[in-house]
Amino acid sequence: MLDYLALGLLVAVVVILAVAVVALFDLPYRIAARRNHPQRDAIHAACWLSLFTAGILWPLAFIWALTVPSDGSDSRPT
Repeated sequence: MLDYLALGLLVAVVVILAVAVVALFDLPYRIAARRNHPQRDAIHAACWLSLFTAGILWPLAFIWALTVPSDGSDSRPT
């Protein structure tokens, strides 16, 4: 009986860790979507690519999601 409990606990921990990793790697996309970033689909692709490349692209996607792209007009008063 204890073997089944240990196996169930191991499976639960693996599933929880997998969900946490996917949620962490999807964070830049959720930030970009909330900020209505015009390139959020490309950021989402970079998030998934970074998941499969051991997180190398993740910092780039995170910074990219936080930047506001310039549309050529400056809204600051002169």
